[in-house]
Amino acid sequence: MHLYFRDPGGFMAEYMNTPNDLTPAASTALDPALTAAKITNLPRGIVPRTCTRLVAFVDVGAHLLWYMVVAWDERFGGSIISYGAFPEQARPYFAGSDPRPGLADLSEFRGKAQSAAIYGALSAIAGLVLGAAYRQEDTGSEMRVERCLVDANWGPGTDLVYEFCRRSPYAQVLLPSHGKFIGASSNSMATWQVRPGERAGLGWRISPASSARGRHVTFDTNHFKTFAADRVRTPAGAAGCLQLFDAGLIGHRLIADHFASEYPVGVTGRGRIVPEWKNLPGRDNHWWDCLTGAGMVGRYGREWRHTASFGAATEDQAQRALRPT
Repeated sequence: MHLYFRDPGGFMAEYMNTPNDLTPAASTALDPALTAAKITNLPRGIVPRTCTRLVAFVDVGAHLLWYMVVAWDERFGGSIISYGAFPEQARPYFAGSDPRPGLADLSEFRGKAQSAAIYGALSAIAGLVLGAAYRQEDTGSEMRVERCLVDANWGPGTDLVYEFCRRSPYAQVLLPSHGKFIGASSNSMATWQVRPGERAGLGWRISPASSARGRHVTFDTNHFKTFAADRVRTPAGAAGCLQLFDAGLIGHRLIADHFASEYPVGVTGRGRIVPEWKNLPGRDNHWWDCLTGAGMVGRYGREWRHTASFGAATEDQAQRALRPT
């Protein structure tokens, strides 16, 4: 007991072989009430004056597609200025498993193959999100989304997403993405070998254009979910705070519940502690996935600025695009 009271942490680690969890206390599930209350006084679609970049993410599903546009400042804070589902739902609170309407209910997709409906939905979202000019607060300057990732992890839609990103009029800013669960027992992405033509950063890789399906980004979901959660937790006025646009009486209850659909568990392995994010049963997490991807591209997307076109048809075109200007 003397040894324990002298150094409780050392006692548990050295004598009991059960070290205390060193995961920061803040690494818990997000509080929906606090998230929904973190709003600016700006209406939907208006970019806060401190923000310098706009990014977007699209999450693909069988019956609904989900999207988000985030404005980031240079301190990794900012505001979610737009988000939604396609087709648009008439209810302020709904489950992804019960869309009213779903893709198959729209007249333009009725009787068509599911792949055709998803392709049409992606085209509609691209026009809505990437074709729009967003106004900056006070100055009224126009800003457009400079990078947009599209989730390519949904098995039946993987090849479809690659084809869409190549053929879209917005191919220059579109990129298929694969979020990868890298836990404590996995090799960190920092240890992965960099292949010729590949671009690498902290928790992300962009494949060479010559890869089997073409250029795409792979990122560490645990790393960027932790990054996104830290942004949501940061209080207003502090560097790195992420807020939501003013939604009036409708509020942000649904997106706040999406953000609270997962929780982190600190797991030790390979000499490090990794917050591994787990899903709560029966909970939708689509907008949480959107924020995770938007956080990744918002933080590192400007390191890809020499990749002029992700839809480059040949490796030679891609290599020319990668050369510094």
